[in-house]
Amino acid sequence: MNKPVLLFLSGGPGASEAARVLRFNSELEKHFVVVIWEQRGCGKAYPSYNPKTDLTIEQYVSDVIELSEILRQRFDEQKIYLVGRSWETIIGVLAAQ
Repeated sequence: MNKPVLLFLSGGPGASEAARVLRFNSELEKHFVVVIWEQRGCGKAYPSYNPKTDLTIEQYVSDVIELSEILRQRFDEQKIYLVGRSWETIIGVLAAQ
């Protein structure tokens, strides 16, 4: 079965939502290839990430676009579905534009 790709834009700035996504959204895996993107500088990586000046909206948007292209090629998909809330919505909308 060929499933569409669902990219969770998890975390940020500084926090991670990967555990919550895994715990409460496992039903989605029946219908999608679920990919959880842990933003640079989020979760356990945050305290050691330097320089913090690299943590910009432009860099996050660039990361989403690059990862989306990789996923499109890997899974032979034209569209990647993005899911985010709060901060992740901002970078998701900018990446989609």
